[in-house]
Amino acid sequence: MNQAEVSAFVHEAAKERIGVMNHHGITPEDSFVTPQKKTYYEHDGVTTIELWLVAEERYGDTVRFEIVIDERTKQFGLATFVVWSGDGLLNNKDWYMGCYGTFAETFDGM
Repeated sequence: MNQAEVSAFVHEAAKERIGVMNHHGITPEDSFVTPQKKTYYEHDGVTTIELWLVAEERYGDTVRFEIVIDERTKQFGLATFVVWSGDGLLNNKDWYMGCYGTFAETFDGM
């Protein structure tokens, strides 16, 4: 998938949620970003996966959660930047939290 295809797919998948706030008070259209490929770490802190970043939930200048899509499975998931983790495996890394399913399920899971 290219950037335009990802954008079209995301907007189609999110259309049922346009204008509807999640429990943090944001709507999908508040969170959309220009799709970009990013590398994220999985739970072990070593294995990486390349995903499309398609939306962000921000608090001021800080990104709290990211909605990503796996172009192979067309499934949405959540990611975040970890400053500190108890075991140190994910310190200062972009962490893929896992697949949440549809856009609506993922958006509501933020």
